[in-house]
Amino acid sequence: PEIALHCLGAAVRFVLTYGDDLVAFAISVKSKLFAERALRQETGKARHSSYLVKLQGLGLLTEEPISLRPLHISQIHSIFATRSAAQMDDAGGNTRTGSVRERMGLTDALQLLFASVFVILGATAARRQVELRTLEDECLAKLLGTGWYLRFALGKDVLGDSRGALVRCVPHLAARAIAQVRRLNRSWRELHGVSSDRLFVGFAAEFSDCATLSGGTINTWLDLFCDFVQVPLDDQRRRWYVRTHELRRFWAYSFFYKFGLGELHTIGWYLGHRESEQTWVYIRESFDGHDKEMRQIKASYAASVLTGRHSPTAENAVAIAAIHEVVRKHLGCAELRLVESSELLACIEEIIERGELDIEPKFIRDTQGTDYEIMWLVRAAKELP
Repeated sequence: PEIALHCLGAAVRFVLTYGDDLVAFAISVKSKLFAERALRQETGKARHSSYLVKLQGLGLLTEEPISLRPLHISQIHSIFATRSAAQMDDAGGNTRTGSVRERMGLTDALQLLFASVFVILGATAARRQVELRTLEDECLAKLLGTGWYLRFALGKDVLGDSRGALVRCVPHLAARAIAQVRRLNRSWRELHGVSSDRLFVGFAAEFSDCATLSGGTINTWLDLFCDFVQVPLDDQRRRWYVRTHELRRFWAYSFFYKFGLGELHTIGWYLGHRESEQTWVYIRESFDGHDKEMRQIKASYAASVLTGRHSPTAENAVAIAAIHEVVRKHLGCAELRLVESSELLACIEEIIERGELDIEPKFIRDTQGTDYEIMWLVRAAKELP
């Protein structure tokens, strides 16, 4: 979560601070290069007559918005175009990335913008990379009074070979980031005479190309982004390079941590899972190694039931009554609603940690599909090893 939040915060700042002006500047530079016939054909691809074009050479630096000055854009091509230096050092991290914070090419700035967009969409919209790469140009819809919605093709098969089309709500910031990509790529396609209804057909690797964005390129841009925003190194001086599927797990982790066991249906619906059992497996994998956080979530759910804020099922009545008595005696009170919430949660966490109580969904399959009940599993202290 700390790494995801670090990346998300940096991505939000990049999109809000630079996004709109960077897109407008890139389109202006690209259009002027075409107008000045600063392109020629090489092996079937349109490339700048000098790939090391400096912005000053065509008088383009004077058009740069003041807001972009902190990026120190001095040329069009990427400063990493040369392969003479080793890309990664032994401790992790691009050995040349420090220089991109001192100066960069317009291509580098666009790569950082696109990486920021994927971080935002992964962390706030929980979409798979394939779902993002195949977005259509008109993937956004706004409903008055409710906000923005994203249309996408489900990244995994629903039934057999069929792929479902889904719509899910997204925050305004995600919609703004998508709009920046759409504006840039529409201009790219128009200048190159390319026809496509896909959002990520346009800027895909080099400034002079118009192509379809690949998964490998996205990962390369995310690597650059993590170095640029300086994701903190671990105690062995290694850097974590985030991926879209990890950001999707971060969304599930965060939602579950906030809303708990009672919202598996909601989490699964948003992720595009067919069954809650699949969602629970996904949650357990996301919480692997985070036992304390899982105990806190279970304790929070138990506290809401014991204090009457959440209605239990009849199947749990005996177990709930037994735990209620254990907690009441431990805290020395007759009414749990009068106990400080922090004290109640600490008591229940201790009971769970000792193994006297566990709370998990139990899945039931019938003709209507799979459903689940939240079950309380109680073991008396004397039964414990």
